[in-house]
Amino acid sequence: MPYKNPEQRREFDRERRRQERAGAVAGVDKFFSVPFTPLTPCPTVTDLTGVVAEEINRVRAAQVETLARARTVGYLANVLIRAIEVTELERRLEELESLVKSRVNQSPDLALTETDS
Repeated sequence: MPYKNPEQRREFDRERRRQERAGAVAGVDKFFSVPFTPLTPCPTVTDLTGVVAEEINRVRAAQVETLARARTVGYLANVLIRAIEVTELERRLEELESLVKSRVNQSPDLALTETDS
């Protein structure tokens, strides 16, 4: 908050530092004082997307500075996007694998032998 009067600015800075030392200003310390919740196992990427989405909601609800919250949400959103992309790629790969297996089962001469690889 800019002040034209340097004395007002110094007083604002002093009060802000006093509040930070007292823990009255929302900051990183308050973010980490959120009660611990047990870890959720994530055996699949789909499970991971649910956990990351839940964490994004927790960060958005936390009483932290806006910039820290925005950075954290942005990072988690990036993780979520990558997880969704991986989920889509896994699905497509499984479809291709099942298609190849069904074609190999239909005509065994398409199967690779040790000399073909």
